[in-house]
Amino acid sequence: MRKSLLALTASLAAITASTAASAATIIITYEGTVADGTDGAGHFGAVDADLMGLGYVATYTLTYPTLGASEYYTANSHNYEGGTAIGNSTVMSGSLVINGTSLDVAGEYLSRIFKRDEDSSLDQLYTYVDDRVTQGIFTEYSSFHNNLYSYANNITNSLEFDEILTYDFQAGQDQQIGSFHTGIFNNQQRQWVQVTTGRLRPETVSVMLAGGVPEPATWAFMIIGFGAVGGAMRKKNGTTKVAKIGYS
Repeated sequence: MRKSLLALTASLAAITASTAASAATIIITYEGTVADGTDGAGHFGAVDADLMGLGYVATYTLTYPTLGASEYYTANSHNYEGGTAIGNSTVMSGSLVINGTSLDVAGEYLSRIFKRDEDSSLDQLYTYVDDRVTQGIFTEYSSFHNNLYSYANNITNSLEFDEILTYDFQAGQDQQIGSFHTGIFNNQQRQWVQVTTGRLRPETVSVMLAGGVPEPATWAFMIIGFGAVGGAMRKKNGTTKVAKIGYS
């Protein structure tokens, strides 16, 4: 019985581990300042407000791997992307917070992450999310990207997206590029109705794995396992003892 319990427990642990590890949720966070920008749509505050100099936080949530996503490696780079623009599912969503207000982008049209590791030659981390929704003659666009790279410093040591890292921009040595855009375009008149746009200057980037809550399938295996172990233990210890009563 003891061997059966151990075997059952080991099997369930292996199934649970493989299920939980099927896809990782990776959080990429950039912090920096708005290099320049105008809030023409009033998304982050007053209409036509100057956004230059405001701080921002851009958070990307990557699911890796995602079924059907496009992926390719070279010796020094790793590209991963998805969305309706290329005929598959999004791999990443994002949220850009400026002035306490967020621009949430699901990445349904296009989402892309690109990583380069060439040791002392060039290191780079690039992330991009894009949504485009058309209703009648209008299309609403929302997108933002961050790109941090260096020819002098070692930003990353791996091409894998789940590499845990924190990096601070080094002035005079690194390059930082970013942008954001949200607005409504009149497809009939071929002109923007309202638009908020600007450039971002990322100053720090961090990559971490999201804290895992077991997936539904994992919970199911765990419940079945606990029930089976409990049932086996009850069967082992369930012998009924009958008291003998004597009469004088």
